[in-house]
Amino acid sequence: NRSVASYGKHGSAGARANLVEALAQRGMIFWSLKQRIEALNDWARADAATSAGGWTNAIPDWKRIKPLIKARAENLRQEGFVETVCQ
Repeated sequence: NRSVASYGKHGSAGARANLVEALAQRGMIFWSLKQRIEALNDWARADAATSAGGWTNAIPDWKRIKPLIKARAENLRQEGFVETVCQ
């Protein structure tokens, strides 16, 4: 959690792609701990922050849960979600 939170405070402009990867990995941790909502939220943030799909390689059962992630990402965008920008 500290790692993901630090991207907005200490990250360089080039580290934005790493934030997406960190969210994907933290989502995997939540998923393995059976914390499904938290995992889906992190994956949705990753999806909303980038159009590149490389981060999805780490997602278990991607084809099965893709609609859930895409729907949550769309909800985030509609709510005015803006991903942390590294400074």
